[in-house]
Amino acid sequence: MMSVTESHSCANGNRPIEEAMRDVDQMVPLARQAGVEVEGGLACVFGCPFEGKVPLRQLDAVLTRYMAAGIRAFNLGDTIGVANPRQVYDVCAHLLDTHPDVQWTLHLHNTRGMALANVVAAMQAGLTRFDGAAGGMGGCPYAPGATGNVATEDLVHMLHEMGVDTGIDLEALLAVARRLQEIIPHRLESAMLRAGMRCAVPPPAGQEKIG
Repeated sequence: MMSVTESHSCANGNRPIEEAMRDVDQMVPLARQAGVEVEGGLACVFGCPFEGKVPLRQLDAVLTRYMAAGIRAFNLGDTIGVANPRQVYDVCAHLLDTHPDVQWTLHLHNTRGMALANVVAAMQAGLTRFDGAAGGMGGCPYAPGATGNVATEDLVHMLHEMGVDTGIDLEALLAVARRLQEIIPHRLESAMLRAGMRCAVPPPAGQEKIG
C-alpha cells in the first residue's frame, strides 16, 4: 500500500513516498520468487486529510513510480471517504484511458454515504472490480467521523437489483454480517442489516394469485 500524498505517507507509514517506494522495489521480487502475485494499493486517491483534493498529476506520478516495479494491478482507495460520483468517473476514465492494460479495483469507504453512487459512476467509466467489507467494517484513523468500507451486502444487493450477476449468495452474505453484528460491540454501518432483503409486493386487492 502506498499513499499518494507525502503528508499521509508520513503520518500513516512513517516515511515519505520515495523511501516507501524503495521498500516496494525490494518486496516485489521477493513476492514473485515465492509465487505471490502483487497488487499495488494507492491510498488517498480522491482526497487527503492533510492536503485536500489530490491532483491527477500527483496520482500519475506515484502510479508511474509504482509501475516501474513491474506492478500491473492496482487498488484505488477512497481512504477517508470524500469521493463523489463525478470525481470517481473522471479519475477512473482517465486511468482506464491511459493504462488500458492495468487491472483496477476500487476501494471505497462510506464515510459520507456516497460509496454506492461512486460504484455506479466507476461502472459507467468501465471499472468492474470493487472492494467491500461485510457489515461495513473498517475505517481510517485520519478520517474524522469515519465509518468503514462500503458494506459488501449493500453493494451486492444494489448490483443484483440492477441486474448485475455477482455470483455471490446474498442471503449467505447477510448471515455472515448478522454474525459479525453479534460479535462487534457497536452498530455496523449496513443498510441491509437494518432493512433486510426487499419484500415482495403483494398484488392489489382482488388480484390475489389463485392456485
